[in-house]
Amino acid sequence: MRKVNLIEFYCKYILIFFGLIALTGCGQNDDQREFERMAFSAPDGITETNAQGEIIGDEDRDDWRISPFYQGLIDIQTPAFPNPVLTTDQVRINIISFDEVVVDNIEVISFFANNDIVTVIPRSDNVRINLFTTITMQPSQMSRIDKLGLKRIIILDRDGNVISYGDIEVI
Repeated sequence: MRKVNLIEFYCKYILIFFGLIALTGCGQNDDQREFERMAFSAPDGITETNAQGEIIGDEDRDDWRISPFYQGLIDIQTPAFPNPVLTTDQVRINIISFDEVVVDNIEVISFFANNDIVTVIPRSDNVRINLFTTITMQPSQMSRIDKLGLKRIIILDRDGNVISYGDIEVI
């Protein structure tokens, strides 16, 4: 019977442990990449909400999910409301963060299927997600040309990672 060297035994299991951690991290990166691929696709349906943020009609299960990087850290408390929105109204999204997590320098963009991007809220030190945050947007900011129709709104962190996305219909 071979005598087991304890150092060799522990080193082997430490390597396996760190290998599993590395594989898990790769899976999370793959999940984030897939989430971002879906975010940068054409808008497709809305979650209908009233002026108080209550869901009043159809709910688009793809709207306002949290990316894998931010799951468990922040959540969308209220999807974009009102939705659909009049050109003369404002759209709001309520976001909560847990344990005083601060995501600063966020940016909000509108993405169109032809790869056109319009900055709705520019990246700034003053734009952050902290405990309870309301993002407010003007529908007129969501496109350069056609002010009406379905818009894909994407919330990005300071490094350009997608935090969340959803669709808004401007009527």
